[in-house]
Amino acid sequence: MAGKSLNEGQAIRYLIDAVDDVLAAEMLLEKKMFSLVIFHSQQASEKASKACLSLLAMVLADEHKYADFLQKMIVPSSGNLRKSFEKLMIRVSILENFYITSRYGVDKHGRIHLKEFEEKEVIDAFNSTHDFVELCFQFLELKLKAKLPRTKRELILYLRENYKEFIR
Repeated sequence: MAGKSLNEGQAIRYLIDAVDDVLAAEMLLEKKMFSLVIFHSQQASEKASKACLSLLAMVLADEHKYADFLQKMIVPSSGNLRKSFEKLMIRVSILENFYITSRYGVDKHGRIHLKEFEEKEVIDAFNSTHDFVELCFQFLELKLKAKLPRTKRELILYLRENYKEFIR
């Protein structure tokens, strides 16, 4: 287990959750459940962001704007991936703003939200999320110097095999 760290294990665990949310968004898109596609797309991008941030020993648990942390921490350290991150950051930031309105009709302040999403904007958001999650996989591979599996099942096996000492 030489060289394996808790931060790396956390990053892989966040990727598993991101993959789950991408799959959920994909299924919901087929059913034209647009607000839930936006919600799960936002969740996938947030969890993929947290995977990247975990490698830098940053764990976000409270209310936050993860795109801000990405811009400050990940983009500068992303090497050849920098232009791709910068391009997708705009879409990720927009998705982040739809978190509440896409999932909850009433926010914590009691305000009522009723946002109807157009199919084209939902497809664009989903495609951007898919690209962003893949970019986060590439970032982790760059930092870990290892190829990561892309399916949930294979990622779970990878986590168990390589980071079992950190799993509860």
